[in-house]
Amino acid sequence: MALPPQAGKFGADGIGDFLGLGTFEGKPIVVRHRWVPRNGNPRFEEAFSADKGKTWQTVWTTDYERVTPPAR
Repeated sequence: MALPPQAGKFGADGIGDFLGLGTFEGKPIVVRHRWVPRNGNPRFEEAFSADKGKTWQTVWTTDYERVTPPAR
């Protein structure tokens, strides 16, 4: 499955919002991918909107953290 093309940017607060059009169960939706700084690490969120962005349903979150590479 290919992701829909998206457009967006990161704001001064470090939050990045990227929007695109998609479908869910055959109905048109807006898809938002958001990057949020959390405790020095990024959080990725995917949300769907069936009302052109008035309300959002978060369907996926992922928290990332740096891992120290093993010593050689």
